[in-house]
Amino acid sequence: MKNNFLKEVKNFPKPLFYNTSGSKEAYKLNIKHLSFAPMLGLALKVGDYIYPKEAIFLVDLEKKEIKKVENKIRVIPLKSL
Repeated sequence: MKNNFLKEVKNFPKPLFYNTSGSKEAYKLNIKHLSFAPMLGLALKVGDYIYPKEAIFLVDLEKKEIKKVENKIRVIPLKSL
């Protein structure tokens, strides 16, 4: 992973989330699974969907991108780290 992306992740001013079935890489970087957003008061979970109360930032570790999401998101169940 490129150093500038790692620096961006580590210095990001808001909580970061990922939405896959499990990611050791995300866990090591302290990026939380999207299912934690409601526990942090950032979203509501209804069925398989998360409805953000404010913008949620999702990290795509493959594309090395941080995406701002404000619409409903279908949660991929966490299976393992």
